[in-house]
Amino acid sequence: MAGWGRYTSLGASRIIDKISMHIADFSVRNSFFVNLVMAAIILAGVLFSFSLPLELFPSVKLEMVTVTTSFPGSSPEDAENLVSIPIEQQIKNISGVKTIKSVSSEGLSRVVAELHPGEDTRKIAWEIDSRVGLIAEDFPGEAEKPVIEEQEASFPLVSVALSGDVTSKVLYRHARGLQDELGLLSGINSVNSIGLPAPAFWVYLDYPKMVQYGVSIDDISGAINRRNLNMPGARFTQDSSDFLLRTGGKISSVEEILAVVVSESPSGKHILLGDVATVTLGEQREEFKSRTNGRPSVTLWVEKQEDVDIVETVDRLKELCERYETRLPDGMEITIAFDRSQWVTSRLGTMLKSGALGLVLVMILLGLFLESRAAFIAALGIPVSFLGAVILMKITGTTLSTLSMFGLIMTLGMVVDDAIIVVENVQRYISRGMEPLKAAVIGTKEVAWPVVATVLTNIAAFIPLLLATGVTGQFLSIIPRVAIFALAFSLLEALLIMPAHCAAWLRKPHAARPPRGNAVLARVRSLYLRGLVFSIRKRYVVIGCFGAIFFVSVFMFTKIPNVMFYLHDVQEILVRVENPPSSSLEYTASSAEQVEKVLRESLPPNVLKNTLSMVGVDMSDPDNPFASGDHIATILVEYEDYSARSENALDLSRVAEGNVRRTVTGPKQIDFITTFGPPTGKPVEVKISGEDIEVLMEIASKALEFLEAERGVSAAASSLVYGKPEARVSVDQGKAAMFGLDKQTVAREIRVLGDGLTVAKTR
Repeated sequence: MAGWGRYTSLGASRIIDKISMHIADFSVRNSFFVNLVMAAIILAGVLFSFSLPLELFPSVKLEMVTVTTSFPGSSPEDAENLVSIPIEQQIKNISGVKTIKSVSSEGLSRVVAELHPGEDTRKIAWEIDSRVGLIAEDFPGEAEKPVIEEQEASFPLVSVALSGDVTSKVLYRHARGLQDELGLLSGINSVNSIGLPAPAFWVYLDYPKMVQYGVSIDDISGAINRRNLNMPGARFTQDSSDFLLRTGGKISSVEEILAVVVSESPSGKHILLGDVATVTLGEQREEFKSRTNGRPSVTLWVEKQEDVDIVETVDRLKELCERYETRLPDGMEITIAFDRSQWVTSRLGTMLKSGALGLVLVMILLGLFLESRAAFIAALGIPVSFLGAVILMKITGTTLSTLSMFGLIMTLGMVVDDAIIVVENVQRYISRGMEPLKAAVIGTKEVAWPVVATVLTNIAAFIPLLLATGVTGQFLSIIPRVAIFALAFSLLEALLIMPAHCAAWLRKPHAARPPRGNAVLARVRSLYLRGLVFSIRKRYVVIGCFGAIFFVSVFMFTKIPNVMFYLHDVQEILVRVENPPSSSLEYTASSAEQVEKVLRESLPPNVLKNTLSMVGVDMSDPDNPFASGDHIATILVEYEDYSARSENALDLSRVAEGNVRRTVTGPKQIDFITTFGPPTGKPVEVKISGEDIEVLMEIASKALEFLEAERGVSAAASSLVYGKPEARVSVDQGKAAMFGLDKQTVAREIRVLGDGLTVAKTR
């Protein structure tokens, strides 16, 4: 086998030598064409670099499909039994689905289908949609149509908050206007509101009058639905002209609702809705509350479209907000917070500085160890490699994000390795008296195999990261992809472009070139020579020392903590406030306000930039970033940029966390969560499955007790949330029948009295 490997290697080496000799010969004989190719690469790369959209993190499709079904008024148990389980049973046998999990809460069912790596997400989403459609008609009447979505890792672009000392009616009106204008802005994909209830007509029933006129809730809801129609009519022709005749029209005012006929009379004495009810125009009941910097607000989360420049989009958004703010009444203001474009600009500046510093260091080292012309030729490989990588990024749809920039800077020193080998070998032949044209061909051919092997070795080192799966793998694969692009162009430059430059620019030195640099460099070379001689003469001592160093390094490696992302400082944190499940939205809002107050008192004003409280929203779960519940609140804390402060925000967050835990006693649990990097999910997730919920609850309770006692474990929590306390109503079917009632009618009446009933939708 060893002989086979040696002959295979020799065969590949001969092939590469022959190919490289032809390429080098073509390069030196067609220098004009080669320079034209280089100029085209540089020009196209520069043009594409300006058109590459800037992003904080790239948008990647997650290998999962969600089925979300709204079921107003349902308990978690009803949502699970009547919606979640039927959907799970329907889609569990679809090819490509790896696992299925569901979360059933009050009024909502969410089923998540996780797919096998490499599956066609869109195709499976279509199949899930088709299968769920077969059973959607069997869902309870109150359940809305299931929404099937392909999950994508997206990050909100910015939050825009309207706040002020005005009435809620004025605040909501201006918030809706701003939301509409933001939605029409170029580059904006969606605008989601927190604390902005939808407008609604409220019909307050007068039950004694309903009994007096013999009118039921079904009569009223049916009459409203029959009136709230906008049906197409027919086309008629009259006097050589065509016209359309339409029937009905959507309800658009309180007066139209009051005039709805709920009971007809042959004598014309119809009973109108206004006879048995009063109607007002208001908003739906609040499901969320929002506070910005301690003031009640409406928060708009803005998401940009895919492959749109984040900086340009935010600039347009800020201009629109400045114009809109001039139309607001006194006492109202617009706060733009959690601006991701500032992160991109800041990190782009940092990486450009690091890249420029690295480039300068590479140029200095090339100048120290190579002849000036040879150093310049080798340095040309840097712009060619980087701009060539930009071309491939544009072709493959790779955006200019912090990850892709990191990939480019990481290869800064690698892309000149092969260039140094080629130019130094050509220079060696020219120093011996060979003509530059011939030296360029022979010198390139001689080192072609080592150059190819060097580049392929570097590329091979990136392959495992490129093939990584999962959410984190999809994000981190951007780094090796960009690095491979740059290395591929560095190989092209070394074997095709560099021979022409060596033949045209390298000259035979007039005298033996003395060592470059000053006395310090000469001293370093002398010390290196002594060390080299010592290592050869005392080779067993050297091998023993390095063996000891190796074993010590392995031991130290086992003691280093394993973390995905090391955090030295942060720019924002997330505080999750969880109250007992029976808590109302108002009680949770008061708890969040207490936590927010302690945070603002604990953090220095020059460090704290913005606080945003969202009551009823849980943003801590990356799989479901906008989960809801009356007992949950999320507080986002934004710090000033690293360059604008000297304090460490991570240390300050720990101090604030201690103060919150000591002074705020109402919430069931308060978690401080750092938000950094792509969504990775929880560090450790333990799933307990079974049929008996009581047994599951007991096991989960014991598991939590064990985890909380373990060292290094914090914020251990269970996904099992007990619903609100229930009072069950038992209907006596016999007595109900005597009064013309049934179980469904009683349940409907109770729901109307408690939550109200949505009977129609209009604009």
